[in-house]
Amino acid sequence: MNWRMRAVVTCEGCGFRQEVARDIPEPTSFHLICHRCEQSLMVTVTQADIRTAQAMLRPRAPIS
Repeated sequence: MNWRMRAVVTCEGCGFRQEVARDIPEPTSFHLICHRCEQSLMVTVTQADIRTAQAMLRPRAPIS
């Protein structure tokens, strides 16, 4: 199953923060271009990141 992952990525060069959202079926790395300074950024998604996303989508028990 693919998970729509959303993350805020901060450019190491200029500090600009931008949001990225992608369908990610397994751990991976990909490159993103900073919208301000056009530096290439590498984003890494781990299995732990995917597990966290899955846990956030599970229904939670109601609070009594």
